[in-house]
Amino acid sequence: MSHILPIDTPRDTRIRPLARAALALHPGAREACLAWISVPERQPDIRPVFALTFTRKEQALCFSGFASLCSSPADPIHVHILGAPTDDQIRYLAWSDVLDPTGINTPAARRQWLEALKAYLPDDLARMVFGPRGLTLAAAAAHLGISRRTLERDRREAEDV
Repeated sequence: MSHILPIDTPRDTRIRPLARAALALHPGAREACLAWISVPERQPDIRPVFALTFTRKEQALCFSGFASLCSSPADPIHVHILGAPTDDQIRYLAWSDVLDPTGINTPAARRQWLEALKAYLPDDLARMVFGPRGLTLAAAAAHLGISRRTLERDRREAEDV
């Protein structure tokens, strides 16, 4: 099953380098960002940062690219400013960062990822990504490209610690 959620990315995108002070988290990406930072063992994978047009405080409301947002504060971030994405597009792009299995390649990262999804992934997105039963151990293992037995072992090791 693909980790890419079905969306049409708006074509009216422009790229701007922005300082960290000009960025704020979009409220629709809060849960996805919390899930992303709940997996500190993830190997960073720099993905594009998408944001809405500026707010009254001259800030771009970001909703993806969490690794870039957590990188060195001195470096400007190249942000794809989108004209008018829908709420669903914002949510899908935010969760695509979390659901991407890239960098989830250690037992600790797999445990953290699974627990973060259990805690934060909305049920409707879980069914969309993992099938009608939503997030199950078997579906999560298949998404990561590992066996269910491996994911069960990873979870048991965490309980033994």
